[in-house]
Amino acid sequence: MFFVEFLFALVIALVIAYLFVTLIGGLLGTADSGAVPFLWLFVILLFAIWAGGAWIGPAGPLILGVAWLPFLVVGLVVALLLAAAAEAGYRRGGAGAPPAGEEGASALAAFTTVTLILLIVLLVAGVVAYVW
Repeated sequence: MFFVEFLFALVIALVIAYLFVTLIGGLLGTADSGAVPFLWLFVILLFAIWAGGAWIGPAGPLILGVAWLPFLVVGLVVALLLAAAAEAGYRRGGAGAPPAGEEGASALAAFTTVTLILLIVLLVAGVVAYVW
């Protein structure tokens, strides 16, 4: 069951990350529709979908013995929240250019730290869902 659910989370995260990076990048007219934003969004979505789908009770139709609807709903909600936050950042910063110099380096370090903490918490939540 673990591997099938992780496979569902992987496929749903790939599809949603691809759609959101291409659509949001195209709508905002930015050059940020490359591999790095896709990778960050994919990894965050993968762990969020996996943990959320594991904790939420089964609902909806079964495919390979797994209720896939909670995985899809969690993925869409997390992707929409991340897209709204990204769009607000672009609107606030004008053209969306990152700050230069020391301020940019500290912002990048803070973003990386928060993202890694989020990924660790989501990974632990996913593992605990199967152990509990």
